[in-house]
Amino acid sequence: MSKAPERAGTSAEGPWWLRRPSGGAAFATTALCLAFASAGGWLAAQWSPLVARNLIPDSVSGVQEIFLSTLPDDPERVLLVTQRSLATIRRGEAAQAGSHYWIHRYGDPARPGLPDRILLSSRSRGARLLVPIGALDLDSALTALPEADVVGTPDAHKPPRVRTGVVQLYVDRLFAGAYLELRFPDRERDAKGDPQRFDLVAIRGNRVRCADFVLTPNPRYYRAELAEGGMPHGEFRVNELPTGPELLFAFHQDLKRPADPLQVPISVFDELGLAWGDVVPTLVDDRWQIERLPRYATATADTALRESTARLVAVDLAARIEERSERERLASNLTEWLTR
Repeated sequence: MSKAPERAGTSAEGPWWLRRPSGGAAFATTALCLAFASAGGWLAAQWSPLVARNLIPDSVSGVQEIFLSTLPDDPERVLLVTQRSLATIRRGEAAQAGSHYWIHRYGDPARPGLPDRILLSSRSRGARLLVPIGALDLDSALTALPEADVVGTPDAHKPPRVRTGVVQLYVDRLFAGAYLELRFPDRERDAKGDPQRFDLVAIRGNRVRCADFVLTPNPRYYRAELAEGGMPHGEFRVNELPTGPELLFAFHQDLKRPADPLQVPISVFDELGLAWGDVVPTLVDDRWQIERLPRYATATADTALRESTARLVAVDLAARIEERSERERLASNLTEWLTR
């Protein structure tokens, strides 16, 4: 009879993890767990870019969003949409929405801490070039103004132009950074409705680089004209860039047609070299004297563009897309640009 209380006492003093904690102990344990969770979240936000990018705002006011979605069965192509709701496939849909583009990524060996450039190309939709904002001279890249459209009859010729703008890029719905987008002109249609080809020719000094209309190394017309001793003609105007004056024009399949100069805020001559290397050879044509040609007019960026760009760069810096040295350089360049 005397052993029963001893067995009861032993059962009551069972393993510590089976004991019912007091109120103070439960509170202390909860506070300790919260402290560890908060510290873990802070460390994750500091060391993990993925966590940081999930905490940034979904959109920046006044900035266009672009969503690229990788095709699982064709990694060399992507789908492009500009609406977040179309960036994912929904149950019951046969295919995901978006325009198909071939994608070519390339970097700058001199600045490996920057994200890659992205060249999107489509034979039916033209080319779109995305350059990370950290690679830009903000003062020149965000001040070049597109030329006004030609006013006249519906049949009046409107010269092609390159549309530019700062965009907020997402890849597979994950924020990928702030970019400057250049949308190169698409092909015109002839009387039969067939698209007409043209080459893009970039000239700096007496050096010439050519590409086809989607910025790939497949030019046709400039070399043929050069071999015949001919030279493109037109009312050329030059882009004044930090790397020096540069002439860019569309050289059409109809060689009798004057070439159309194009206004761009960055060096396409340099971008072709970075994108394709020696595949795009550099020709020497001493007949060009672009220093004597008139320049495109530019103007200072307005307040709205400065404010939207500053907000987007702040998001980009918070997401830590670039390496630390490049983020510090971008923050310094932005401060200097905003105070001018």
